[in-house]
Amino acid sequence: MSSSFHIKKTAEHLSCPVCRQLFKNPKFLPCYHSYCEGCLEKIMERSKITCPECRQEAIVPTGGVKNFQSNFFVNRMMDELIFNCKEDSGEVQCDSCDEADPVVSYCPDCNYFLCQVCNNYHKCDKLSRGHGTVPLNNLKSDHENIPRVKMLRCREHDNEMIFYCETCEELVCSSCTMKYHSGHEHDTIKRMANEFKRTIKENTSVIDMMITAYTDAHKSIKTVKEQVKRQGKDVSKRIDAYYDGLFERLMEQRQQLIQEVHSAIDIKEKALTIQLDEVGCILAQLTHIKEANESAKGSINHQEILLAKKQIDEGMKQLADDHKKLNTHMQPVEVDTVQFFPNHDKLSFPQFGEVFLHVDPLHSTVLDFPQYMFKGVKVDFRISARYSNGHHYPRGGNRVTVALQYSKGEITTTTVRDCNDGNYEVSFVPQEVGNLKVFASIDGQPIKDSPYHILVGRNYPSIKQPTNIVNYHGRMGKPWGIAFGPKNGVWAVVDQSNHCVYVFQHEDYFLWKFGNKGPNVGQLNNPCGITFDVSNFLYVADFNNRRVQKVDINGNYVFHYGEGASGERTLDSPVGVVTHDNKVYVADSTLNCIVKFTNNGGFCQTIGKGLLCNPNGVIITKQNHLLVADCDHGCIFSFTLDGHCIGKFGENKLSGPRSLTVDEDGFVFITDTGNHRVIVYSKDGCCIHQFGSKGKTNFQLLNPRGVAVSSNGNIYICDSLNSCIKIYTCL
Repeated sequence: MSSSFHIKKTAEHLSCPVCRQLFKNPKFLPCYHSYCEGCLEKIMERSKITCPECRQEAIVPTGGVKNFQSNFFVNRMMDELIFNCKEDSGEVQCDSCDEADPVVSYCPDCNYFLCQVCNNYHKCDKLSRGHGTVPLNNLKSDHENIPRVKMLRCREHDNEMIFYCETCEELVCSSCTMKYHSGHEHDTIKRMANEFKRTIKENTSVIDMMITAYTDAHKSIKTVKEQVKRQGKDVSKRIDAYYDGLFERLMEQRQQLIQEVHSAIDIKEKALTIQLDEVGCILAQLTHIKEANESAKGSINHQEILLAKKQIDEGMKQLADDHKKLNTHMQPVEVDTVQFFPNHDKLSFPQFGEVFLHVDPLHSTVLDFPQYMFKGVKVDFRISARYSNGHHYPRGGNRVTVALQYSKGEITTTTVRDCNDGNYEVSFVPQEVGNLKVFASIDGQPIKDSPYHILVGRNYPSIKQPTNIVNYHGRMGKPWGIAFGPKNGVWAVVDQSNHCVYVFQHEDYFLWKFGNKGPNVGQLNNPCGITFDVSNFLYVADFNNRRVQKVDINGNYVFHYGEGASGERTLDSPVGVVTHDNKVYVADSTLNCIVKFTNNGGFCQTIGKGLLCNPNGVIITKQNHLLVADCDHGCIFSFTLDGHCIGKFGENKLSGPRSLTVDEDGFVFITDTGNHRVIVYSKDGCCIHQFGSKGKTNFQLLNPRGVAVSSNGNIYICDSLNSCIKIYTCL
């Protein structure tokens, strides 16, 4: 088959759906349909573009249509098409000179065709000696080297952008890597592209699996659609047949009623006929008697009159007797009314049949599902059965099941009560802490959004009073900060008024203490916050010495933060401290920000400048969010690790929050110092419990400061003005 045929077939797939011409600088829309950049500019309306194919709306990025993602695959196909066209027509010429010498190679880095002379010079030139030229004869078989887009150049330095900064996710030149991207993760474009190709290969495998799954789903849905259509026709036929039968029975009943009317009329007519005959006889008799009386009355012969007297008297007597006997004949023996009374109640009330739609599990839903659960606390919610149009299903009787799967993998079923109105009540008591999957199904099919993922926390709402009090035999002064180490259940407490650190193991086993008041290394002056790193080193916020000291578990000095290389101060009033990924984050209450250092003391950046006011506690969650207790604003700010504020919570609830910590499930514990209590928040910022009140008894708190959660879920509170650590146990 000729190459021109292949070119023609390729061109058919490289045409813009708008202009019907070959693509010119094709751009991807978010829906993954491609169009010419110029065509997109023409169909753009008010910074929005509606895809001509799928009608999905896309917002035009800042800078215009040109900033949509380019379709590099189409560009590559276009380049291949152009190259094949040039080769067929003999138009391939050297891009580096104006001579007519034959082209012998191609440079993918420059996107240049080269003659022999230019090829030799290209290999020797300082700027291009590292480029890998490809013999022209190999281009057909080596599809990886088909010409692509020319290498982009840096606008600022006019250098080729041969590096990719993974931290910033952008192409950079060698000068940019030193000036703007020092310390960032970056590598050559080729290496990074090859790594990303592996990711693409993995993505392709996943997409192939999804395509297979969605293809099967499409077939299944299509099959069900066809079955629904067939079933609709079948049900319609059954309804027609049913009502045809009803109509036949109704017509039989109609004929029967008409027959009954005719029978009733016949009876009435017979009775009335007999009555008419009897009345007719009496009328004839009366006529004869009347004639006899008239004849006697008009006679002039008195003898004749008297001779007729006897006959007339007997006739009148007989008439009187007959009239007395037949007096009822004066009224018809039958009424003239024959009526039909349709039974409207029976016609309108009974429904001879009903059409039922089946419950659609995909449109059914869960109501009152809790945002979080706690071990041992009963959970109640409802399942609402729905039709496919979303309307509530008004009846019960469906097979509704709810199953629970905890982190260990075992699946158990739970109680479901049918309310017989389309609602089903579900209740259970979580038995384990951790992630829980709730599977809900109707008639064997999962309902909308099932399974539901939810976190089961320890029974924090049950916390009322401490189970143990630690005060180092009454010698604690003003405990401020507290932290757990990564090994052997070791925990440490900062005593601000005694300028020292106590180290304990397990719940209350005292190991040793270190530190005394002073400005020298190893000495402390009003220490506040404390934390461990993954190597079991301690970091102490040395407030009045304006530094953070790093010491080993025995208190031996290792390093300190807060003083630059030239002696300038980078910290003023450090209160809270936390470490993460070889970085140290310090809350400075005077600088009103979080100061971020490298592990060796190098300054990185400040976080929250202009937002924070008197920050105290600072922690990092599993989601790599930096949470800061802002004492003066009375709330908790949330930042990304590179300093972007992403939200806050606790406003109008907290008063002077000093410290905070997060348990392994993401619940946040905050010492609400101004209210002398501890508040527990979910990881999405919802208050779920609070405990403590102002006072000096064992059940009360007085200016609580530090807070920490042990690996077994116990909560440790620095009750600073009661000079002790109070431990609260939770199931």
